[in-house]
Amino acid sequence: MKNNIRTKIEENFFEKLRFCTPGHKGYKNATDYDVTEIDGKFPLDAITQAEQKTAELLNVPHLRFLINGSSIGIKAALLSLGKTSGDILTTKNAHPAIQHSAILLGIKIFYIENDYPNKTEILSALKKYPTVQTVVLTSPDYYGIVIKSEVGQAVVNSGKKLFVDAAHGAHFLFRPDLFDCGLFKHVFAFNLSAHKTLPSLTQTAYLIINDKKLLYNIDKSLEILGTTSPSYPFYISLAEAADYTYTHKNRYDELYQAIAAFKQKVPCIENNDFTRLVVDTKPLGTNGKSLFNKLLKKGVIPEKYDERFVIFIVSVMNTKEDLESLCQAILEN
Repeated sequence: MKNNIRTKIEENFFEKLRFCTPGHKGYKNATDYDVTEIDGKFPLDAITQAEQKTAELLNVPHLRFLINGSSIGIKAALLSLGKTSGDILTTKNAHPAIQHSAILLGIKIFYIENDYPNKTEILSALKKYPTVQTVVLTSPDYYGIVIKSEVGQAVVNSGKKLFVDAAHGAHFLFRPDLFDCGLFKHVFAFNLSAHKTLPSLTQTAYLIINDKKLLYNIDKSLEILGTTSPSYPFYISLAEAADYTYTHKNRYDELYQAIAAFKQKVPCIENNDFTRLVVDTKPLGTNGKSLFNKLLKKGVIPEKYDERFVIFIVSVMNTKEDLESLCQAILEN
């Protein structure tokens, strides 16, 4: 099965005199692939086929393309639980979409102090908040730290449902031998922000659903929350990003070696995602803001900084030479 959304659009829309939306008609600066659904013309099953192909590449049971950002996947998954959701237990680093979901459901959120709870802390929190029926964990987080699989097992064994916000781990499933995907097997669903670490357009993401019983509810939630005017360039981007990453997944081996060499020269925190470089500025005799601004002047754009750390996201699109240039820019005066 081929991710053939682009081909289907070419067959049905190119070199046509268009009197349909969108208003740009595919002309001038707009993309030719920004089209609309025409009854009997555009094969809407192209999207379903592409989702199925991507699910196969990621070795997951069910997958949905998200073109309203990863946030809508969080909301749709949690809303799909309806009255059975109970209250939510999550961590302080939770994405705002989780709070928004609680507002829409009319339920409460309780917080665990530790962003990386262990099994004992999870069980203690569930005992402390007996109205909780759903646990939401962020893993990996912005710093590339993953919550252990045994924590997810403890949630499931307690009879609760687990959702994982894995927005920063869209690349994990392409190389499960290099990245810790253990927590994913305990969830009813989890989201992946394709645009964060894959070659996909901003606002694109995947929602993975393990619980087939919730598929209908999740699809209805996506329909209610989403738009009736989907972006086909976004759909194409999602399909082709998965194809590209899968085809070039061996590049992670070269990146692994290049990043290991980088970390021998530049102090970084220990984490579970080697592609998430969190540079510790204290041993360098500076601070996060100063290093961030220094790099901007050198034409290097980090992801973000805080008082002590500067974060860099390495993707399959980066090279060994990129890492060498970054290392030089950090270390030189």
